[in-house]
Amino acid sequence: MASTIYLVTRGDDLGSSRSANAGILEACRSGLLKNVSVMACAPYAEEAAELLRDAPGVCFGIHATFNAEWDFVRWGPVLPRELFITGITLGSVKE
Repeated sequence: MASTIYLVTRGDDLGSSRSANAGILEACRSGLLKNVSVMACAPYAEEAAELLRDAPGVCFGIHATFNAEWDFVRWGPVLPRELFITGITLGSVKE
């Protein structure tokens, strides 16, 4: 009995860099991608939002990001430090 195999793709880290934005948008336009995740606190998230406006039919979601783990690409939190909830420990990260 033959079965159908489906490949599900997702463009990850949209907003992290201009090159990521360009590559993911190109993949969307070519039909390779229909689903992307946006890093809302990344440096090129606004550019990503503008690009998505011109990409009808592309589903997008939020990529939960608390920090930048890369050496050469860094960004801070979306909220100012004084608005963070204090007293929370996440893994080995302590306030």
